[in-house]
Amino acid sequence: MDQNIVVLPNSKVAEGKIRNLARPTDVMRRTFYFHAEYNAPTSIVLEVAEQAIKECPKVSPHPGNFVAFNGFDELSAKYKMHFHAKNFDDWFLAGDQVSNALWYGLNRRGIRFAFQRHLNYAFLEDDNRLLSGSLLDDSNW
Repeated sequence: MDQNIVVLPNSKVAEGKIRNLARPTDVMRRTFYFHAEYNAPTSIVLEVAEQAIKECPKVSPHPGNFVAFNGFDELSAKYKMHFHAKNFDDWFLAGDQVSNALWYGLNRRGIRFAFQRHLNYAFLEDDNRLLSGSLLDDSNW
């Protein structure tokens, strides 16, 4: 799940000992990236994301659960989350629960996931009507 690839020649496998570092626990890490609008305060985004991890029953308590600001790109502020699940089935369900909790938490604070907001609308009124309610409105710049 961490996209690690280990290549061992058969001769080395046959002559040596192999230690399975996944034992004694089957806990799996999931990494989740998301983008928020530029003017959303990073402290609030981090707080909401950390709460999203804590409130999901399929996420295992783990010292490696965290959220971090991950820089900027041309459209957004980028964030990275790491959280853990007890098994492979929970790995998928935890991702679903965290993404839903994150969306609702950000939405309650008036923060949206970032995307190309100014599309090819002919009139400002169309832009406001179709993509309204964002922190990215002109009054907040």
